[in-house]
Amino acid sequence: MTDLHDLDPTLRELDSKRARVRIFTESEDDAFFYNRLIGPRIRQYVEFVDYAYGGINEGQKGYHGAIISYRNAIKRQRQHNKREDLYRCLLDGHVSSIFGKTGLEIFDQVEPVFSLSCDTDARGTLFLNCNELENVCLLYSSAVTHLKHYLRVSNARAGAEVFFNSGQFGEAMERSLVYAAFNAASLRARGQRVIGFMPQNRHITDLEKPAADLEACARRIFRFRSKHYRSSTGSAPDPFKAEEDRRFRAYWKDIKKKFDEFSMTRVKDDPFHDQFLRLCDGKILMEWILPERSGTWLKQFLLEVVESEYAWRFQRALLNELTAGLESS
Repeated sequence: MTDLHDLDPTLRELDSKRARVRIFTESEDDAFFYNRLIGPRIRQYVEFVDYAYGGINEGQKGYHGAIISYRNAIKRQRQHNKREDLYRCLLDGHVSSIFGKTGLEIFDQVEPVFSLSCDTDARGTLFLNCNELENVCLLYSSAVTHLKHYLRVSNARAGAEVFFNSGQFGEAMERSLVYAAFNAASLRARGQRVIGFMPQNRHITDLEKPAADLEACARRIFRFRSKHYRSSTGSAPDPFKAEEDRRFRAYWKDIKKKFDEFSMTRVKDDPFHDQFLRLCDGKILMEWILPERSGTWLKQFLLEVVESEYAWRFQRALLNELTAGLESS
């Protein structure tokens, strides 16, 4: 492989400034994976850290903690008038719903990493072009092969005549796409995911069988939400009403329209389409089909991704975004 240091102006500039880039992520596992993904050469100049790095996350976790740590790191740097090190933030693609003009920017992304220059609140923040890391595995590892194998074995044990039924995967994909769509609308409306909406809470039964018609799914989930959304006291409805609820419904209509553009009706015919694998809620999809391995499967597939062509694409996209940041700083 060509030596990136010989070619890339970003690494040469960082080397000349004796600077190091620290990029905040949503978790320790995310930081570990990204550090493996960029390889030892880039790692001399770029380091991924989790949201708790430096203790400046104000008690927040996940993407909230990463964003707060990034902004506080920039603030401290300015207060001490130090410009040597650079700070950035890399978040899951679905978090981009909070920023941008429409909350739908992830749909049309091609490069593995993208930024939203249109929103000053997102300055210095990078996003995956997939819903989350699990989707990277679905696209660039043997994860889908394992899913097919698991369904084949499960059907054989159940005495099914068809060893692998893509319709089974299609139903799971429909559901995970609906989850992803509603979480995007929730993020846009109130800055956080839908709470109490995970399969381990057993509330998925309230959705009944997922439908290709997202509007039908929407009606079921609105009923679900009004039934299960409560405040921490449990005595009053959660304040996800009124203005937030109006925004939620408006964003939902936009997201439904965007999903319809690449046709949800194709899910049953082609559930392994790259767009579906990229945009679905990959974590939930895998937990449904591989329940007994939900806690261990990710690291295995991520190691495969590190050895795939995706690693090179990710490195190039990351350095391109950092180059743009150096030019604007």
